Order: sequence, then C-alpha cells, then structure tokens
Amino acid sequence: MELITNQSVIEFLVAEQGDSDLSISSYWKEELKNFSVNPMGETSGRISAGNVSMKTGAANRFAHWLLQTPWRRMGRRFSTFKTSYEIGKLVASNQRRQFTNDMIRQSLTLALVRDLIDVNLTNGEVCVIGDGYGVLGSLLSHAFPQKKIIFVNLKTPLTLDVMYYLRGVPGASLGLAEDEDSLSKALLDPNISAIAIRADNSDLLSLIPISLAFNVVSMQEMPPTAVDQYFDYLRSNPAPITNFYCCNRIHKELYAGEVLRFFDYPWASDDKIFIDEICEWDRLTYGPSPPFWHLKPESTLCQHRLVQLAKKIRTF
Repeated sequence: MELITNQSVIEFLVAEQGDSDLSISSYWKEELKNFSVNPMGETSGRISAGNVSMKTGAANRFAHWLLQTPWRRMGRRFSTFKTSYEIGKLVASNQRRQFTNDMIRQSLTLALVRDLIDVNLTNGEVCVIGDGYGVLGSLLSHAFPQKKIIFVNLKTPLTLDVMYYLRGVPGASLGLAEDEDSLSKALLDPNISAIAIRADNSDLLSLIPISLAFNVVSMQEMPPTAVDQYFDYLRSNPAPITNFYCCNRIHKELYAGEVLRFFDYPWASDDKIFIDEICEWDRLTYGPSPPFWHLKPESTLCQHRLVQLAKKIRTF
C-alpha cells in the first residue's frame, strides 16, 4: 500500500468516519454518536477527548496560570518539570489553544517519565495509545525528536490526534500505517516523525520496536479484550525493553455494563515497577467559579503505574 501522509491522512480518516470501528466499546459508540470532524478540523458535537479552549487572550491566560498553581507546585519534585512545562506551553501555542488543565497534567506525566527513564538511551520508538487531541504525542515529539511517535486510536479521535499533532509540531511529517507494507515504509523513512494506526489495525504494534508506551485515561474506556491485546502487543514487540506508563480509573463501568478494573489489567509478577500510586495531579480540578479548585470523588480517581514490562518471546 502506498504510504499516505499529512493532510491526506486526515482526508482519508474523515472519509472513513461513517464506518464503525470493530474494536469500539459501548462508551465510544455513545460518545461518537453525534460527533464528526471535517478535513479543515471543524467539529460538530462534543466528545471526551480532552479540553480544547480557543480563548487565548491575556485575561484567560492569566486565569489559567493562576488556577494551575497547585500543579506547578506538584512539578517541583521533578528535575525535568521546568522544560516539560515549557514544552507544554509551546505545544499549546503551536496548536493555537489555551494551555489548559489537561495540558499541564500531561506535562507532569512527561516530567515524571523523564525523571525515571533515560528515553534517549532506549532502543525503539514511543507509542501513545489513545491520545487526546495529539497533546501527549506532541509533547513527546518535542522532548524526544529522534524517536518516531506512534499514535493508535479509533478513527475519529485519531483524526483529531493527527490534526493537532501536525499543528503542535511544525514541520513534522506523519504517515498512516494500514498494513505491514505501509508500516515498513513509514518506519524506514527518515522524514516521517510520527505514524498513525487505527485501533482496528493495532496488531501492527507487535511489529514495531517500542521502547516506551503511554495510555492515559483510555484503557478505562475500551472493551476488556482490547486491553488484553494491547498488553500482548507491547510485551511481544521486537524492542529489547518496553516501558509502559498507564494512568486509568481504578474501576469504571461502561454503558453496556463492561467493567474495567486497573488492577485486573494483565500485569505480570515480573514487571519491574518504577511507580505505582494514585495519580497526584488527577486528584484535583479547577473551574471558573468559587471555590475554583475541586477534589474529585474517590470513585473517579486514577492509579498510575510506570513499569518495565516483562517481555514475551515472539513465535512465528
């Protein structure tokens, strides 16, 4: 298959919107029911894929800066937070959007991982399973420009990831991998900085050397079988070491009764754990009205875990 790149990827994915993803959960069937996006990036309806605010005036910037004080304090314990925070603000500026609460939280995630793992010394690419508006992928591309960023998502959210990544990383080039041939072309092309993969083609991950993968509040919205498959792909990919950062609700029930439990994900007893705790920056949120800051209910809190996954021997 010919490698589709950049704006052509967006046009291809937009044209595919009417066909349902095979690996979709009841949650996303409901979320995407009245949502659509066109090739120019204009959307109709709303989905839970992050908070995009185009209110970027001086007053709005100051209000967000002030309200984000608790998160900047959280960042003090990370030696790389200052640069991760600046990358976050750069991405927001490039995407022509406000630096919102979800963006500073992703900056904290980046700082945590950079403090615990020397990604530049790892052999393989960086994968984001279920990004929101390409935020984390854009941060990672700026932080680790020598790595290709792999985006995996359902078709419509993937369209948004691609659009916002190309804005967030000016000059970047992205290819769509639909099969082994197009994947090989994208991996070998030095000009391709990111690769998009539809969730229905997620088995391609087992062919990519992935040294670091992320899933932030996305596995909690998947069919449980899909969660199992992603763990399998990450454990069996050809990179000698695969580190995985996972931040998801401890317990969540979807519309059709599917139940996702963080501690029931297919973790292994010989996974090497770097951190495993309630995510500090997920506990708190803010809004425009007093008392401004709000603690989330305990039932909605996220556990985050960074591990070096025990690898599976690949069989052919």
